[in-house]
Amino acid sequence: MNNLKLMEILSRVPLFKDLQPIERESVLKMRAVFTPIKSKECFIKEGAHEPWFYIILAGKATVTHRGRNIGTLIPGQFIGEVGFICKEPRSASVIAEDEMVVMKVDYEAFRKIPVRIRESIKDKIISGLVDRTMLLNEKLIKQEDEMDRLNTRIADYEAEAENRLPGRKNK
Repeated sequence: MNNLKLMEILSRVPLFKDLQPIERESVLKMRAVFTPIKSKECFIKEGAHEPWFYIILAGKATVTHRGRNIGTLIPGQFIGEVGFICKEPRSASVIAEDEMVVMKVDYEAFRKIPVRIRESIKDKIISGLVDRTMLLNEKLIKQEDEMDRLNTRIADYEAEAENRLPGRKNK
């Protein structure tokens, strides 16, 4: 990919959207972090310890946890930031659905980014983590509400079946 195309892509990526063009150019100078990924390649393995995170620039990927599909990543999203920040094992695997271009940012590359850019990226990562947590909380609440509804229906069916047993008065 040429620099002009990469600059255009970076301007649309939420992590870099608020940066000035000159600041995006300094990100662009980290050429070594721009990495192609082949279709069907598993580029994050659940349980692995890896000191980097990825920013999706082009292509899509599937996220799995314990073999179950838990999401899809599209350009502009990032993944692997928890392992990067907390030095924890990967909590999921990520497989390219098609050919992708990503930024693979390790500690060394991240440290070389000017402080203002680095702080902006950190703030957006934190915001992304908050958004994911809120989304997961909403899903959990919906599932708990559905469990309550199903338990009520089960109790109603049990009561109805109890009333239909011989020797019971129907209510």
